[in-house]
Amino acid sequence: MTRNKLWLGLLLASMLIVASGCGAVDAGKALAEQGNAFMTDLKDGSFQAAYDLMTPELQQEIGTADDLGSMIVDNAATPAEWNFNAVNMSTEEGVNTGTLDGSVDYADGKSGTVNLEFVQDGDAWKMLSFNLSW
Repeated sequence: MTRNKLWLGLLLASMLIVASGCGAVDAGKALAEQGNAFMTDLKDGSFQAAYDLMTPELQQEIGTADDLGSMIVDNAATPAEWNFNAVNMSTEEGVNTGTLDGSVDYADGKSGTVNLEFVQDGDAWKMLSFNLSW
């Protein structure tokens, strides 16, 4: 009977490890989806939708959704295609943060890099900062 309890304990421990790993995969997927939503909003000129994905602090720094639009259009930073090749997530003092790094091709033909930083707010990821460069 003791041997059966040992196997049951090992099985439960294995299930917990797998379940916790799935949580990280799900969080990474949600982060990437939020990043793709932001980039798609910029591409489509849906600046209010992109603005709504930001933290209140970043919104205050940018100003308004129209200011975001001007920033993107005036700097010829409208993305055409992008690829996130690095997802990093961390937890410090109970706060979950994540970054997406990758490459971007702009509508005017130039290429560069993209870096998006997020903080988890409940079930949603809100953008802390973004950097589009070429």
